[in-house]
Amino acid sequence: MIPFSDRKGLNKLFRLMFIGTVISIALVFGFNYFQGEKYPKPQFEKEIAGNISDLATYQSVIKIELDNGNKYMLVDSRNYAYDEYLLQRILKKGDHLVKRSNSDTLIITRNSESFLFVLGDDLNTSLKEAN
Repeated sequence: MIPFSDRKGLNKLFRLMFIGTVISIALVFGFNYFQGEKYPKPQFEKEIAGNISDLATYQSVIKIELDNGNKYMLVDSRNYAYDEYLLQRILKKGDHLVKRSNSDTLIITRNSESFLFVLGDDLNTSLKEAN
């Protein structure tokens, strides 16, 4: 323990804490920037279509890669009309995903089932109590 009377020791400790904080912040923002570059959010005016070849979820973010090589970061959305109402729990590898241009609606097709989500929005909130 460094006593309060040791000014040199306290100065070194505060400098070390400051440098550690700066490095931590730089790492976090650098990682987020890198992820944003590698997995951009879908643009409203662009169309997306393809089968999901890979996906990873982290909290409320879903990183997907389509069979055409395009990668996107989707914010989690909810549709309370489904038993599994979270987008991140619905999406699976092999699902067909479509987002039309000038729309923020995702249509997920798996076998004969279709799921509808709006990016970053909640649908059918009146059914929320049932889930």
